[in-house]
Amino acid sequence: MNYLMPAQGSAQLLSLIVFGTLATWYVAPWLKTRGRADALVALLWIHVFRYLALQAFSAQRDGFPISNGGLMEIVVGDLTGMVIALITIVALRYRVRLSIPLAWLLVVETIYDTFLNIRGGIHEHLMGAAGGVTWLTLGFYVPLLMVSLVLIIWQLYSRRGEALAPIQFDRSSSETARRRARHGDELRRYRPGGPDRVPSREPDLFLPLAEHYSLSQRARPMPGSRLGRDGPIREVASTSLSVCRSRTLS
Repeated sequence: MNYLMPAQGSAQLLSLIVFGTLATWYVAPWLKTRGRADALVALLWIHVFRYLALQAFSAQRDGFPISNGGLMEIVVGDLTGMVIALITIVALRYRVRLSIPLAWLLVVETIYDTFLNIRGGIHEHLMGAAGGVTWLTLGFYVPLLMVSLVLIIWQLYSRRGEALAPIQFDRSSSETARRRARHGDELRRYRPGGPDRVPSREPDLFLPLAEHYSLSQRARPMPGSRLGRDGPIREVASTSLSVCRSRTLS
């Protein structure tokens, strides 16, 4: 008995179940937290890798029994889908209104290309004939494309009345880096031998900076002591000085 065809069909079915479960439990809830354009872009990137179909030329040389016409049909269809997906991503990136019709065009093209591939595979008796990279592509990547296509259709239809949100850049990381660099400069400036003034915008630097001054150096008010709420910070006994680490500076 030839198990090649059942093995390939089982791999595709199991991949559909696995990817469908992941999409239902994790991907779909995550997409709801994103803007319409960002959600579509994340799904469209999966279709950009459809140029993997170019591997069919190598598969034919190594014995995959596909005709030249069927080969060109697969390659042209997948490369067309890849180009449409890439153009749609760029259009969504810049919030071009034509991006939504382009996404629908990709949906139509993918459905038509899938229909042609199934018809060609049945006509040329290719089911179960794949091997190597071609088998992995049919068993894993093609089901992933189908699941992503369903998600794209869901996003396009369910959010059809939603406008494309303007581009928003996350500046939190750069702001944090700048604040840390500024705090590091303050620590270096107010070590022993440095200036005596601490900017009023950073009063919480007083106690962390106290670690850098010995008792002999605290005979005079601590740097910036005129800014203290309860008067100048002056020398105290080492047993009564409690340095509060309420804020970690790096």
